[in-house]
Amino acid sequence: MVHIRYMSGITIHLEVPMPKTPRRSPTKEKRSWWLSDETVLYFHALAEQEGLDIPHYLESLSRKLALERLSDMQREHIKAEAHQRAAKRQHAAQ
Repeated sequence: MVHIRYMSGITIHLEVPMPKTPRRSPTKEKRSWWLSDETVLYFHALAEQEGLDIPHYLESLSRKLALERLSDMQREHIKAEAHQRAAKRQHAAQ
């Protein structure tokens, strides 16, 4: 989970691949970035153009960038790891 906090006080929570760490301690997997108001407004305007809210826009953007910049092997590895983590969370919730 990534927490993006803006100077304007808005917080966005995103599910993103994190480094391999045990999921037992949520404080170890939290990451926060402080973004300027200008950056927040850029994201808001860009997301609005796409008809999305900011978290969905960032997810869409990251996927587009991954297609452009990562090899097929890297993307497959990331997808496999994401599915594995989702399965672990689902199993832990049961």
